[in-house]
Amino acid sequence: MTTLTKTPKSAVAKGNGRNIRRTKKKTKICLSSRTSVGLMLLATVAPIAADMVAANLRRPMDVRSQAASQSPGLVPNFEPEHSLHTGTMTYASLPHPHQDLVVSGQFNGELRFWHPQTGEETFSHLAHTDAIEELAISNDGRLVASAGWDNQISVIDTETQQQLLSLVGHRDDVKAVAISADGRLLVSGIFDTTVRGWDLKTGQQLFSLPHSHSVTALAISADGETVASGDRRGNIYLWDLGSRNQPQVIKGHQRTVWDLAISPDGAYLASGSQDQSILLWDLQQDSPLRRLEGHARAVYAIDISPDGQTIASGSYDSVVKLWDMATGQLNQTLTGHESAVWSVNFDQTGKRLVSNSADGEIHTWSAQLMTSQPDRTVSVPE
Repeated sequence: MTTLTKTPKSAVAKGNGRNIRRTKKKTKICLSSRTSVGLMLLATVAPIAADMVAANLRRPMDVRSQAASQSPGLVPNFEPEHSLHTGTMTYASLPHPHQDLVVSGQFNGELRFWHPQTGEETFSHLAHTDAIEELAISNDGRLVASAGWDNQISVIDTETQQQLLSLVGHRDDVKAVAISADGRLLVSGIFDTTVRGWDLKTGQQLFSLPHSHSVTALAISADGETVASGDRRGNIYLWDLGSRNQPQVIKGHQRTVWDLAISPDGAYLASGSQDQSILLWDLQQDSPLRRLEGHARAVYAIDISPDGQTIASGSYDSVVKLWDMATGQLNQTLTGHESAVWSVNFDQTGKRLVSNSADGEIHTWSAQLMTSQPDRTVSVPE
């Protein structure tokens, strides 16, 4: 496997406690194909406590893709596809659900759209006066929401390329955003210890839910009935949006919860933390099923594939890992980023994964079904 030399850290950015490597780079777009395979890395899957052994042995999900059910023993394995160098620090990136586009949120407040195959930037918009922390996109691909350090949320119409809404009133950095499956509700998590809900048609604030500590992560279930939020103390809050009563608080992480993802069927939650671990939760019992360990640094990014089979995680250790939801087994390690991985996201087909790191590099990875090879490492060539 190619040994990658990391850029030395030269500054710490404001706001979120993450150490950011700031590198001076000329603005350019590079395109390369990913084809090489590296060595294998080891990871461990540890039960949370002895009294959870029985829970750890349960199969957490029976959701299997049609292709996998027709091809027993085959699992999706990801290979390097394309690379984009945005030229500026990048916190967040997303695949467009219906077009061959990648959306990125930049440290300078720009929202940018790219063709991953050609490296062409098709559209950009200065959405914020400070860094974009996180992005969310509606299922139809029309609306993109960005959370900024300028205490605002910007909502862009991708068809008209116009800004539809600027949601203001937050007293601190907006750390997280999520859009409901029907595209009507936007939920935001704020460093000022609130979770807020917004009507995406009118821009009206619908509710504000109090947190005990600063909100650092959000996820909304596919049915729009449950919101999960994480905070700096490692707590996760489960909110019933129908009643908006006091939330169920679940605890398992020792430090900041940086990202959350709810499975497509709404039954399971994955959380990534500063404590270097990923927890998989059974939301029907509000209890942890297993702890996934293998990252060497904080886990900043989490996503669950559309078929519910795979958890993707990104870390300050510069790698992306892919885990089997049913067993907790580490299936793949994807290397090639040279600084902290801030986001990982599957597209709606589950056949493409997009990851980005703080140095402005975005990788896309394509999946093919193949015989399971646990702990398989795929590396980006120089």
